[in-house]
Amino acid sequence: VKFCQANEILIIDNEVSKDNFVVMMMKSLVPKHIKLRVLNEEQAVSFLKEEAQDEKILILVKFPEVILTLVDQGIALPFLNVGGMGTRGERTKLFKNIAASVSERETFKKLLGTGLSIKVQVVPTEKETDLSKYID
Repeated sequence: VKFCQANEILIIDNEVSKDNFVVMMMKSLVPKHIKLRVLNEEQAVSFLKEEAQDEKILILVKFPEVILTLVDQGIALPFLNVGGMGTRGERTKLFKNIAASVSERETFKKLLGTGLSIKVQVVPTEKETDLSKYID
């Protein structure tokens, strides 16, 4: 939040948004001057289209398919920073400690095809790397 100077965090997750206890715990961990919203995909699209015009929002998702849903619904994003996608299940190494499954790689290709700039920056102090170099 500090590095991107966001004044709001939006977590988009269909399951987490239903868990009031987890949402309450997350909100308790965010600094008071930062607003936190935890919404499902449908709610997030509505919020981003109707209410979020003047906010600087850090959007957090678990899977790139959620970003594709936003883009397909007409949400304009300035860029996507990929991180926190560790090796598990069908994921294989993509870049350093970032891993992606075959379907996630296909989603990244679709997002790149829309013109969205996708960067990998494992930690904020590292230089950004263009993800398109690692998607075949």
